[in-house]
Amino acid sequence: MRFLTLSFLSLSFLLISVSSTFATTSLPDEASGSTIPQLVPDMQLIIDGVEILLPYEEYRTWFESAPLLTYAESEGSHDILNDTYCPGPHVPCSLRRSIRDLHRMTKMEQRSVDEARVTDYLATLSKEVLRAPVNAVLDAEDGVIIVAEKERDGLVLSPEANIPLLMAAIENATQDPVFLDVSRKPATVTAANFRDTLGLREVIGEGRSNFAGSPANRIHNIQVAAAQYDNMIIAPDEEFSFVANLGPVDASTGYKKELVIKNNQTIPEYGGGVCQVSTTIFRGAIFTGMEITERRNHSYPVKYYEPVGFDATIYLPAPDIKFKNNTAHHIMISADIEGDELVFTYYGTKDGREVVMDGPHITDRQPDGAMKAHFTQKVVSATGEPLIEKTFYSNYRSPEDFPQVDVSIGDGTITSKPEDWSKKQWKSYQQAHGL
Repeated sequence: MRFLTLSFLSLSFLLISVSSTFATTSLPDEASGSTIPQLVPDMQLIIDGVEILLPYEEYRTWFESAPLLTYAESEGSHDILNDTYCPGPHVPCSLRRSIRDLHRMTKMEQRSVDEARVTDYLATLSKEVLRAPVNAVLDAEDGVIIVAEKERDGLVLSPEANIPLLMAAIENATQDPVFLDVSRKPATVTAANFRDTLGLREVIGEGRSNFAGSPANRIHNIQVAAAQYDNMIIAPDEEFSFVANLGPVDASTGYKKELVIKNNQTIPEYGGGVCQVSTTIFRGAIFTGMEITERRNHSYPVKYYEPVGFDATIYLPAPDIKFKNNTAHHIMISADIEGDELVFTYYGTKDGREVVMDGPHITDRQPDGAMKAHFTQKVVSATGEPLIEKTFYSNYRSPEDFPQVDVSIGDGTITSKPEDWSKKQWKSYQQAHGL
């Protein structure tokens, strides 16, 4: 059966006794007429230097069959005779083929790889291989940006580019490793580009606030929230949202209960003190000349946010503090705590703009603590062109409208003196609990 040799060679790995790693099949030996056992291994796929095994037991099911008519090289008796074969419709074969041709014609089964199955496999594999690029981690030391951790490129495997490659490997029963084509997706922020390409060169602004006198839980929450924004990078024309970047505020994310203004009350809740962070970021954006797109003042004046009228309250999901990076380069904000002060430093590229803040001015102060205030942000370009002139108004109600309904924080810490305690008892308790 010499005419069958080539067909079986190309498909021998399909024909089938399978072990866990290798399948055994038989090939015809032209010299002796006997069969020679051959091992068909699981296929080794190499993706960016990493080996992934494609089991034979899986890809052996990717074949589809179709009939194939062929002529033998010489006359003789064959396994399958096709005397009834007729190449043309409604015409007797005897009129179209000679008896010699009929006896040389053989019907076989032709197998080919199902492209749809290969496509599905590569589509699934591409999701497993997909690796998002990781930006370089930047940090700031003494006003200079440094690289704390290098970037890592992303990895993308395109199914379309690898379909012919994998189909050919399976059809040819290759036992060599198959190197699949992958492409790399570069990180946005790299050790090589953060200074010259992104423009993160120098200090361009700063915001400060003082939290002296804050209870221990409040200071803790300030530290947790500030770390969320430390070394955050904002692209040109990108709008920064404090709420969108804050994440969950609860015990699972490290926050403790402290006083917040909510539902016309002052109550203990996870994250009390986070507004110290939003206020400081807001102040830095004002002094850097950013375009403020959303801001709201607190319900009543809070001592930690003096001067009155220069604060920004937030709560999930609203209100929010938002600003737009209106420079031609990326900016980075870096958080630090200096004694009792929270500091956000803004890095970028100086463009010669001048920022002037007029105020805040208190325009109405009531005996119950209610008041009104406003300030104006003016930004002028290096060529003298006005960029921003915006007035921010604050309308504060009386603190008496927001009674403190519970002086006990979640961990048992007391934040105000109980009525039956002496001043000496209260002072001793404050010292013991860092209040």
